[in-house]
Amino acid sequence: MSLLSRLGLCLVVAVSSARGAVLALDAARLEGDGWEAGPLHLALEVEGPLPALELKVARFRLEPAALEGRDLRLACPRLELDETGDVRCPDARLTLAMPPWKSVQGRLRGAKTGEGLTLSLSPLSLDGGRIEGTLSVSGAQSRADLRFRGLDLAVPGRRWFVEWQPRGRLGGRFAGALETDGRWRVHGRWTLAEAAFSDVDGLRVGEGLSAVLTLEGRGRDGSAAGSVELTLSDGQLYLDPFYLAFERPLRVAVRGRVAPGELRLSHFEAAMDGVFHAAGRLRWHGGRLHGLRLRAALDDLEQAYPSLLQPVLIGTALDDLEVEGRASGTLVWGADGPEALGLMLDGVTVADRGGRFRLAGVDADLNWAREDAPRDSTLAWREAGLYRIGLGGTRLQLQAAGDRVTVAPFSLDLLDGRLEITGLMLTGFLSGALEAVAGARLKGVKLEALSRALSWPPLQGEVNAVLPRLHYHEGRLSLEGDLVVELFGGKVVVEGLEIQDPLGPAPVLETRLRLENLDLAQLSATFSFGRIEGSLEGRVRNLRLVGWELAAFDAELRSPSDDPRPHRISQRAIDDLTELGNGVASGLSGTFLGVFKTFAYDRLALRVRLEGDTAHLDGAPRTGGGYYIVKGALLPRVDVIGRNHRVAWKELLSRLRNIRVQKAVVE
Repeated sequence: MSLLSRLGLCLVVAVSSARGAVLALDAARLEGDGWEAGPLHLALEVEGPLPALELKVARFRLEPAALEGRDLRLACPRLELDETGDVRCPDARLTLAMPPWKSVQGRLRGAKTGEGLTLSLSPLSLDGGRIEGTLSVSGAQSRADLRFRGLDLAVPGRRWFVEWQPRGRLGGRFAGALETDGRWRVHGRWTLAEAAFSDVDGLRVGEGLSAVLTLEGRGRDGSAAGSVELTLSDGQLYLDPFYLAFERPLRVAVRGRVAPGELRLSHFEAAMDGVFHAAGRLRWHGGRLHGLRLRAALDDLEQAYPSLLQPVLIGTALDDLEVEGRASGTLVWGADGPEALGLMLDGVTVADRGGRFRLAGVDADLNWAREDAPRDSTLAWREAGLYRIGLGGTRLQLQAAGDRVTVAPFSLDLLDGRLEITGLMLTGFLSGALEAVAGARLKGVKLEALSRALSWPPLQGEVNAVLPRLHYHEGRLSLEGDLVVELFGGKVVVEGLEIQDPLGPAPVLETRLRLENLDLAQLSATFSFGRIEGSLEGRVRNLRLVGWELAAFDAELRSPSDDPRPHRISQRAIDDLTELGNGVASGLSGTFLGVFKTFAYDRLALRVRLEGDTAHLDGAPRTGGGYYIVKGALLPRVDVIGRNHRVAWKELLSRLRNIRVQKAVVE
């Protein structure tokens, strides 16, 4: 009674002779460490040749597993007792309700002997599923040997599954033993059919899964050793950020030991036939990785990329690719980080779906070590492209060690010319702050080839330039020095070129241009803008492109003060310039001046500054209002005078689109 009082129980014991020799025990509530039950009724009927036992429990709860049940009834019609004190129940019946199972029922055989306690299930039925086997306690050991068939995974013990709401059917076998000194061992094999699960956040979801799980293990005092093998087939699996559809089985195997604060995997592997396989060993200690050796191969990049690579590349320049070929590699990781890396590529093609870059026929043998002497590597491709500009193939010789990769000089075909790269060095791999420097030379790059690639009007000339230093750091590519382009009989000098995130979704280009002695006759012959003779100079400041679209610039164009070329302009050019500055054509051909084909002019001047959605226009000063775009000379004199100082940028573009170009329209 003292124990029951301490547990807060209400106990009533009654012996009723009216119903025969019956001992009844009723309790409103029983509870202990991790469990509670009640109301409870236990009856022992001793009338007849053999006593009978009946137990009824209205409700019970097992707290560690959050298992709840009701209407439990256990009836043993024949309770066998012998002179040695052994007790047996050869044919007991059990029924209860335990949501979501509507009914649990079956037969039990139990025996309490001097050697221990044995309970046999033969079998228990759970809404179409079955459990059978034995549970026993004997001396210093407890044993279980259970077989399952068609068990509903939507079990009530939510805490077992961390609120993952599982569904499906489970079958298989489990055997285990527990010693009184804390040693244990288990082995089992389970099969899942039409399994599904979902966590509360929807970040880990499975649907329609078939699986086979095999487990062998042993342990003591918080330490365990053993192996696990899992084969998943059919269905779909999403473990943020990875998604797999099991058109082919996925096999995972792990063998190792776990102890407080430490995990050692002597072997692990994962494979999907024809797609990928990986194997290695691992040591985790004190909350961080102390050792990893990994060998992996992607046998089909076209299939492996969307499920294994793309999820971890989201937000980078490699997050939307078309990929094919094979890749394999090795990784060695120590307590202080990566120690060695190898990567092999075989016939790889990579193409950005946004058209930013492409590489075809890539073969590579890349090797790196943290502390050893630099390792030789090679990287080659058959052809390449950057946006719509084609690049030829090449073969690179590299050396990599520590925080540095150096590349031997190489060259590429570029726009019917050559691009030569020298002194290429990459650093910052270990710190995560990637930086690259190189020198470059352009030889005989044809502007006509550039025009074809970009669908521009045909430009004449070529680029020959020395770029002493290209620098990439923290996502920014900068050109230190000027790039000189020979164009339209003069030069265009590119100054201070910088590109932020050059291969990102919205690159930002910033630069300045200087125009020197351009021949307007060549320029106007290229663009159907009427004919203008003379020279053009000027500057474009604060030029800024976002996603290769104009975002800002300040352009000032003018005739040189000491221009040696003759200044003549056609009716067509006057009409086009007038429409550009005012939005309406000059109507010159409808006047008596229409008999003249060309006119002399003193100078040409135009300034366009883009701020936000507004273009600011200006030209040479004029006392009578407005501004000169073209200031005439001699007789008959024709001036092109601009009246609008502000115009919507879209409107100005619309005016430019009306100026037709040979074989193209300005877009």
